Amino acid sequence: MVSAADAPAADAARPSVAVLLAGQIRSLAEPPVRRELLLNVVRPTGASVLAHLSPEHEYSAWHNFSVGSVARDVTDDARTEALAAALRHDLRPVYLCIEPDEVVRNHPRWRGALLHRPQRWSVLFFRWLLLHGALQAEERRRGAAYTLVFRLRPDLLLTCTLPEPPDVLNWMGAYSALQHGDAALLMRRDAADVALRIYLHANATAPCAIAVEICVPGLLALRGHTVASMKLNTVALVRPEAFCGRPSSARLPEWLSCGRSSLSEGPPTTRPRCTATAARSATRAWNLTAHVQHWRERHRQARASRNGSSPAAWSPALPDPVPLAPDVQSLHHH
Repeated sequence: MVSAADAPAADAARPSVAVLLAGQIRSLAEPPVRRELLLNVVRPTGASVLAHLSPEHEYSAWHNFSVGSVARDVTDDARTEALAAALRHDLRPVYLCIEPDEVVRNHPRWRGALLHRPQRWSVLFFRWLLLHGALQAEERRRGAAYTLVFRLRPDLLLTCTLPEPPDVLNWMGAYSALQHGDAALLMRRDAADVALRIYLHANATAPCAIAVEICVPGLLALRGHTVASMKLNTVALVRPEAFCGRPSSARLPEWLSCGRSSLSEGPPTTRPRCTATAARSATRAWNLTAHVQHWRERHRQARASRNGSSPAAWSPALPDPVPLAPDVQSLHHH
């Protein structure tokens, strides 16, 4: 197994990258997932890894295509310790915390659940806040701020390889942040100060009341940061193997329903570099007004479905027209 120790030594003159992992461990527990993360994100950029993870595994009905309540599994202490050892070996994190949501909610900075968000989302936002503190502590230790911060779901893979610094900056272009829904967010350091502190601001941020997918990019846009979107197939969410191949009435795309085709079998697969011009990883401007309209229409269709009208087909596609000025007043009056 390749480990982060094989990454090139840090160069103070080149841009530096911090990779932040937060949330339920899920398929990060599998060595192939950690290898892909290492080879396509951590190693090319010489990134520092910081992680605040939960040993709980919770899958709602749309994840495992079951009918009824959430499926939940809790990793015992022995398995948690073994996983922590594997993560330290493979990714060499400069900060690692693995604790369940119940423990996180006892943290002295916890202010309670957020409005409009289920408890698990509130805890995830709080983990981002704790990672922000860990990031600042690491920057004080190393005597320099990071240039870029890449926040990722633990079970997410890039289907392209991050370029080495300074070329990784070219993928972002002139944007402050490059996002993929709630799963991935590559940010310049000043944007990270806003995004990672969303727990403190979500209740007063209008887009957060509309959809979790537009909560963080919406706050960034309202704070004057420019945001771009990754293409849908730039990432893959790797579900546990037991959940793949089950029938689904939603007809979800493979990158979202399973993602295991993105795992390399045998020797590591060479992936194309993530660039703003490549077909796989091309970026486009993210527009707050268009996304607010999209999610309001989704909510309207859902209400119509519950009232007996024909449900609309689910589609992951989101509108990204020519950028418009965000209509901030309309956000606060709906």
